[in-house]
Amino acid sequence: MVHRINQLNMNIDTIQLILRHMGDDLSKKLFKLRLQYSMLEGEDECTEIVKTSEGAKQIIHDINQFEKCNFVLFGSGMGARWLINLLGDINWKCIIDNYPKENSLKGIPILQYNEYQYQEGDVIIISSLDYYIEMKQQLLDDEIDEKYIVNIGKYSSTMYKNQYFDLPQLQHVDEEVFLDVGSCNGFTSVLFSKWSNSRNSRIYAFEPDDDNYSKCKNNLEKCECWTKLIKAGCWNETTQLKFKANGSGSSKIDEEGTSIVNVVDLDSAIKDEKVTFIKMDIEGAEQNALIGAKKLITTYHPKMAICVYHCNDDIYEIPKMILDMDDSYTFYLRHYTFCDADTVLYAI
Repeated sequence: MVHRINQLNMNIDTIQLILRHMGDDLSKKLFKLRLQYSMLEGEDECTEIVKTSEGAKQIIHDINQFEKCNFVLFGSGMGARWLINLLGDINWKCIIDNYPKENSLKGIPILQYNEYQYQEGDVIIISSLDYYIEMKQQLLDDEIDEKYIVNIGKYSSTMYKNQYFDLPQLQHVDEEVFLDVGSCNGFTSVLFSKWSNSRNSRIYAFEPDDDNYSKCKNNLEKCECWTKLIKAGCWNETTQLKFKANGSGSSKIDEEGTSIVNVVDLDSAIKDEKVTFIKMDIEGAEQNALIGAKKLITTYHPKMAICVYHCNDDIYEIPKMILDMDDSYTFYLRHYTFCDADTVLYAI
């Protein structure tokens, strides 16, 4: 989830320095787009960011295979808005929804599902990322041919499965020490275990949310290597902070939180380990957590996969912080959703 702040303090020389450390043209392009979005936060800038993702490229390709068709969106929520922006000027017939709240979206009429009559030549695009399985089954139950159903969930799940480990330049070693900072349900640790493909790997997973901690504990049992789950968040020091918990990926350190959690600095929490890989997705606390990992970073030069979308200065401040610690890093940027969330900075 994105948590915006309205503060930018960027220096053109530092921007150019970061660009020189970008490892490929796609990363340079995405860096510039995210800088623009940080300043303007417009739908056009967001759409251009999304277009860099593999899922967006694939759905655009698949939609272009349909000729002389009318397109119908199933679902009128945020997913519909993203897809209208992404797919552009195609022949939108209408939007259908089981529980419509508005009459139109971006000039496209919204109909109650039962009011819509399927016609030959209609292609239905499911826009929900939460209920796409149920919505697809609803269409199939109404005898709509599957070949005329485009399911956003298929493209989104493919992107999520690749997140943090799909970069070809990200090479694993036999004895990885992986820090899963913001482990949530432990799914990323399971993916790491498969990616590293070594029983000699070691995982330290950090998760302060009670509900997420329980889910993570169960999922870590699927890992084929040594694991340790630590019930704490990560920060620039070891202390206690207010926390807003909701049992999901959007739980976060927050001054308005109603609970108190332990937080640790990674330099103190991880001792006598040659850390090789750090992943961070901690809802806006990444900059503070990196400060708390300065010794690990400068000593071991670990690979890193850091989310840079929660705060609008993350795209600038996080690579700057890393270069201040170790200027030998090369950066890559990749995007993994149909919205503005889940842009990852890889540092190698």
